Amino acid sequence: MREFINNKVQEHKPIISKADKLIFYQKMPFINEQSNKFLRREIQKVISRFYPHIDLRLIFTNNKTIKSVLSHKERLPSALCSGICYKFQCGVCNDTYVGSSIRALQSRVMEHFGRSSRTGNLLNRPVQSRVRDHIVSCDWRFNIEDFQIIDSQSDQILLRISESLEIHQRKPGINDDTSSFPLVLN
Repeated sequence: MREFINNKVQEHKPIISKADKLIFYQKMPFINEQSNKFLRREIQKVISRFYPHIDLRLIFTNNKTIKSVLSHKERLPSALCSGICYKFQCGVCNDTYVGSSIRALQSRVMEHFGRSSRTGNLLNRPVQSRVRDHIVSCDWRFNIEDFQIIDSQSDQILLRISESLEIHQRKPGINDDTSSFPLVLN
């Protein structure tokens, strides 16, 4: 009977429900193993004291990679770049032309020369070129170094917009168009 009464009279301990802690990840720079162990312990001590509902997980990363130290990637020669907006400057009168090409710069330059980009031979029916007409009138022997890449785009529409913006900004004297893509500019 005593046991029964003691069980009934004893204070009931409050039921404590345990909620899951919120997990937070924080990225920190890696210094060395010993420093990071100390840092992890001290930060977690402070967080658990003031924010007991948070489970902080520190991730130590090293920003120094082989790629950041060694830059070994070779650049493509500008003559082989495609999807480009380019500028031609005459060596006689310094007049300029702005154009674009989805093909390699070398192919487009050969087209301005009136030559085949594969063989280098003169074309029977070369396409009309304001640059070639200007060069003939100035009696200038131009080469690929007279052409400079000023922008590159992977999308053809963005390339034409870029060309139009360059024409609007530079106002080249050789171009007969004010833009290659209709723009509304003030």
